[in-house]
Amino acid sequence: MGWLRRASGRLPTRRPPAGGGRAAERAGAGAGRATGLRRGCDGVATASRPRAEGVLAVGTGLMIAAFEFASLPAVVGLALLGAVVAAFSYRALTPSGTTRAARGLLAGIAMRRLLSAAYFGADTFLPLGPTELRGLGTIEAGPGRSAGAPTWVAGSALRARWDDRCGARLRPTYSALGTVVLCVGIVVSTATILIDAVPPLVAVAGWAIGGFGMGVAYHAASAAVVAQGPDEQQGRTGAALQLSQTFAVAVLGGLGGGAVALSHAHGAGLGTALGVTFGRTALLAPVAIPVSRRIKVPPAH
Repeated sequence: MGWLRRASGRLPTRRPPAGGGRAAERAGAGAGRATGLRRGCDGVATASRPRAEGVLAVGTGLMIAAFEFASLPAVVGLALLGAVVAAFSYRALTPSGTTRAARGLLAGIAMRRLLSAAYFGADTFLPLGPTELRGLGTIEAGPGRSAGAPTWVAGSALRARWDDRCGARLRPTYSALGTVVLCVGIVVSTATILIDAVPPLVAVAGWAIGGFGMGVAYHAASAAVVAQGPDEQQGRTGAALQLSQTFAVAVLGGLGGGAVALSHAHGAGLGTALGVTFGRTALLAPVAIPVSRRIKVPPAH
């Protein structure tokens, strides 16, 4: 039953080496350079990190707040300005190579960012379509969103069992496979919301498929990252993962809300806004597949 405990979402941890001292410090520094965790994984000096975090928050907020304006030039200009500020701040706060998904640990962090953007960017707006476009009540539409939770656990449990049988060497493959399944779930849910001929409750099955794919891909990528991080850098590795996920969810959620606001202001219709939102999240999945192939697996001992 060890695989079931690991499926709960806990990432593997490792004890620090028993014999510390200068040798361990030199080994940790060398491992940090090898995995891309230079300068303590922060990418910036400790004293300047709060400043970079503040700039990241301001840039992201500016990008999202831009959609409050009715004028399209104002929306585009402010959104682009905020996006540039946020992107440079995120780059400063993460290890060098994270934004371009450099091979190894950094590709795993990028994979976590893409998966979070794809799944939560769609999940946030999933109840809106059935209630506003398909005429379902909140009680009927609720299972569509909650269907992803138990299948996420099931996908993670299956991935843990695969790890027991095959070891860690196939984690990049699991991550790619789960990403494909997630994309299928997003497409099925989107079609259900936008196409009247499809029964609206098919969205429940669609999001159950998406949750299963997320359970497989998300934990495979996360486990691969933690396994590659030096023992002395486990906390900072987790911080880079969490920052990437939070940033991605905030951006995709904000862009989705902005699409809804623009459609309301310019009479484009909610269907158009949701089509753009779900289409954007579905396109992130094909982008994530080649990134998953860049995750290196530590050699077996």
